[in-house]
Amino acid sequence: MLHLLGPIGNVFLSAALQDVHPWIYLVTLLQTASWWGLIDFFVLIPVAGVAIYACKKWSYPVFLAVAADTVYSNFLAWHQAPEAFPLALLIITVFLDIAFVAYFLLPAVWATYSDPRIRWWESKPRYLVRLLCRVRDREGEKHCVVTDIAEGGIFVKTSKTLLNDLPVQLSVTFFGEGFTASGRVVYFRPSPVPGYGIQFIHSRESARAIRRITRALKLAGVKTRGTVSWRQDLIAWMGKVLRTGKGLVPEVPKRMHENMIKVEFAPRPSGPEEGGKSIGRDQKVA
Repeated sequence: MLHLLGPIGNVFLSAALQDVHPWIYLVTLLQTASWWGLIDFFVLIPVAGVAIYACKKWSYPVFLAVAADTVYSNFLAWHQAPEAFPLALLIITVFLDIAFVAYFLLPAVWATYSDPRIRWWESKPRYLVRLLCRVRDREGEKHCVVTDIAEGGIFVKTSKTLLNDLPVQLSVTFFGEGFTASGRVVYFRPSPVPGYGIQFIHSRESARAIRRITRALKLAGVKTRGTVSWRQDLIAWMGKVLRTGKGLVPEVPKRMHENMIKVEFAPRPSGPEEGGKSIGRDQKVA
């Protein structure tokens, strides 16, 4: 938000430094500045704000380029008109720019921009279901039970072992429509019931199919995992910062099971998860 309002702040600050009315300063700037000067004054800082808000890998080079341009422009303003842009103000602005850049270079902040799995607010709804699924990895086909599904992946329960970070093929039926997709295991939960998170590696066809399926699940009123709205989360975050001073740097969970996940489970009687029989009458969603 501060970046988006940056040009307005710059108008008032520059007008105050030159002891003129902000409107007079703005009109004079529009009449005398070059096209690049206007872009530099009105466009670049909001672009940096959009990049920060987008929280993508490309955000970093855009933000760093704008920060470097801001430092250069302030230095140029001081060099050309030191009486209007004093050295003390230059030092303050450069210090703030460096501090802001240093914050975004912290490993925890960088991880938020580089790893989409950390950006919980981008997560699509996860619909709670209970359906049979077949997962094939390099060890063969394994019967699982899907407990939730989203556009980006599914969570399955099984007593079998799935190998971490390796490609799999999965097949499941929703509302009479067969769905097949490629994926890879990215998460393992050993308790209370063993389960695996599988991230889809979509083709164009599977991406279209999963969007149709999730729309149907939504229209059918299938429950989703509880999520906190961004407003509630923002209020909670501000309270945490004010009470404890923590939260200014994102908390990045440690990555578990870097290599192969191999866990032995006690044998259980054969059931829907192993035998591949129907759950309920028609594999209806919960």
